Amino acid sequence: MLLENILNNMPNTIDQRVARLEEQNKGQDKLIGIICSDIKDIKKTLLARPSWAVTIILTGLCTLCCGLIVYIIT
Repeated sequence: MLLENILNNMPNTIDQRVARLEEQNKGQDKLIGIICSDIKDIKKTLLARPSWAVTIILTGLCTLCCGLIVYIIT
């Protein structure tokens, strides 16, 4: 009798578990979509900046110009 009750109730609990897992999966899919869009925004921000080579070249040129200005003035 007890075994029959367990077997009869099992499909319901399995269906409920599957439904719960599907809901969790949908929630996680939404969260992954949000994270992906945030990562894309971060990539856009990082790619908009000049590279380190450009930064070093500009720093060197500014230093050279300032040095020559001081040399000419004195």
